[in-house]
Amino acid sequence: MALTVLPGQSHFPCVSERGLEPTGVVARLAPDKAFCAHINLRSAVVGHTWGINASSVAAEGGLARSRAAALGVGIPQGGLTFGAPHRRRVAAHSTELGFGGRARVDAPEGPGEGMMVAVRINEAGVGVTGATGRLGGRVARRLAEAGVSQRLLVRDPSRAPDLPGATVVRAGYDDRDAVVRALAGVRTLLMVSASETPDRVAQHTAFVDAMVDAGVEHLVYISFYGAAADSTFTLARDHHATEDHIRGSGLAFTFLRDNLYADFLPALVGADGVIRGPAGQGQVAAVAQDDIADAAVAVLLAPATHVGATYSLTGPQALTLSEVAIILTAAQGRPVRYRPETVAEAYASRASYGAPDWQVQAWVSTYTAIAAGELATVTDDVPLLTGRPGTSLVELLRRNGSAY
Repeated sequence: MALTVLPGQSHFPCVSERGLEPTGVVARLAPDKAFCAHINLRSAVVGHTWGINASSVAAEGGLARSRAAALGVGIPQGGLTFGAPHRRRVAAHSTELGFGGRARVDAPEGPGEGMMVAVRINEAGVGVTGATGRLGGRVARRLAEAGVSQRLLVRDPSRAPDLPGATVVRAGYDDRDAVVRALAGVRTLLMVSASETPDRVAQHTAFVDAMVDAGVEHLVYISFYGAAADSTFTLARDHHATEDHIRGSGLAFTFLRDNLYADFLPALVGADGVIRGPAGQGQVAAVAQDDIADAAVAVLLAPATHVGATYSLTGPQALTLSEVAIILTAAQGRPVRYRPETVAEAYASRASYGAPDWQVQAWVSTYTAIAAGELATVTDDVPLLTGRPGTSLVELLRRNGSAY
């Protein structure tokens, strides 16, 4: 986490743990919440990764030494005091305020001298996972446009979007310690499901447990439409298991169960212009990713009004794959048709891909779930959350084409 000097403010040197060579200056940690600290030191204050609870700065005269010890911060006699005009700005945020950095701070020259140092606490009340992907990235961009400070948890920071008010941190779902550090100060978190793998549920449960340890209060989880233990679509069962674990975690939660992505439908078309699969004449109420993102942002901006709610996000109409083919033909200017397969034919036609059995089963069950009618019901949850009609496949293709 970068440390920078506030213009016009005094600063003091940071030195290494050996107490010898200068390594920089301490003054500010992004993004928005500021307070002033009067440092009156003879030896050192050590700040590794630590947090300040708002209640700990409320007492007149500074930070109680017992609280400081609990936080792992050495406070010499005279200690650390907080300027009254700024203390309220910190205390107004009841959540844990976390920032990181390793520094040994030497006292100014001369006993009893001190200086004012302005510090910004890296407090992002909202966290977003999956920001390098299509859906999480959409949500993160919308939050940035709304002026929301956010923490982006990603596996590869080099791929993260560069957004105002966003702090990027590296954390995989199954790396507990990294997750706990990354979520310090985050109150509300959007969790986009992990990549499809055989151990996805284990990754999800480990992540949920870590966010509990980090002090997250409200989890908004992107689940799947009709998630149940006996869902025909095999990956919907993963979402059901994850929902069950979240319910037992003690977290406040909101579930956004999205239908198949409408943006993905053009990718069902083979090189020969044919959609193949055992969907019969079943219908799918596919939903645009932009609609999901708008719904998610509505919840993240007012999480208290959605505690315990489950929303099923769909498009405004249910279509057979034959109807999808007709719409794609008109939009793309090339013939597209749907050819129903039997389940046996579906497995055989996908055998050449060399994918593991669980993945082929997931692909085929996408179509059999449509055939079973499990993805057909249109809801009004997108309009309810976004205040506008859902996006039809025709409108999506006119606006964006395929996102895949």
